[in-house]
Amino acid sequence: MPPSPPPRPAGPPFGEPILAGREIIFEFAGFGDYAQVRAIDVATGLEVAATTPAIAARFDQERLAARKLARALEARLGPAAGSPRRGWTA
Repeated sequence: MPPSPPPRPAGPPFGEPILAGREIIFEFAGFGDYAQVRAIDVATGLEVAATTPAIAARFDQERLAARKLARALEARLGPAAGSPRRGWTA
């Protein structure tokens, strides 16, 4: 039996306020030296994929996909309250 994952830190999931209270499904597929992780937001059906090294820690793979999903949700729904502004302001 594999060891249980460490507890997640308190606060918004993966440090992204827009993901708070959302159910996210992660799917993993290995392709030789690379792994593909997909993050799917259950409420909207929005899905993103990220390719990572196969030896990367599972938490890091999930974090990468979750942050990519957060950016896609912000593009679709607008930024969440309390989100830092991204990009440049002139």
